[in-house]
Amino acid sequence: SIEANSVIVAGKDRFRILSPNELYVDDASGSQFAGEQEVTGAISFVASGKSPKLYQLSGHGEGALPSYIMQAIAQENIQMEELRLSTEKAVPDDADILLLYAPERDLLEEETRLLLEYLRSGGRMILIGGSMSQPSPNLDALGASYGINQEEGIIIERNSNYYLEQYPSYVLTGIAGHAITQPLLDKGYFILSPMSFGLAPAEEVRESVVSSALLYTTQSS
Repeated sequence: SIEANSVIVAGKDRFRILSPNELYVDDASGSQFAGEQEVTGAISFVASGKSPKLYQLSGHGEGALPSYIMQAIAQENIQMEELRLSTEKAVPDDADILLLYAPERDLLEEETRLLLEYLRSGGRMILIGGSMSQPSPNLDALGASYGINQEEGIIIERNSNYYLEQYPSYVLTGIAGHAITQPLLDKGYFILSPMSFGLAPAEEVRESVVSSALLYTTQSS
């Protein structure tokens, strides 16, 4: 059944139903329409004829994805499936992108080999680091292969203008100019990064790799 006040976006071969819960939010002034992204995503879904496929890697104590990330994935009409790479011989052919979210344990050597093989063949991957209590040489090697080294410990900012009062590990980062960060700069947003570890460019990378810093801390950190 379809809820009252739902919106149906239909195309030639498929359709999508948006419920009122997806389109409206309640605040102090009442119910407000907030479904621009949902409607835009639904139009893209019915018009494109294809949904991107995201595989989330598992088997390393990964954390649960926050609800706002899950919502963003749904709004973009991205299909999502779990992938335990340790039981596979290769990354699936239909993978448009991989996601590794907050692992607690290192990758296996064979997993690292399969990931590098996939990436060097034009694959894409999002790696969101987490807190690891043990060394992670394979994960470190994966990052270094693409020009990124993880620093030890967490970031402590000593410039009082760039951390939350009395909490120097809650860092207000600088935002570099880039297509990814431009919407944040345009709206004058700040990013508060609590208890974060640092990333630094690798000294040696192959010529085909280009890395871009999106966030940065002061020289005092």
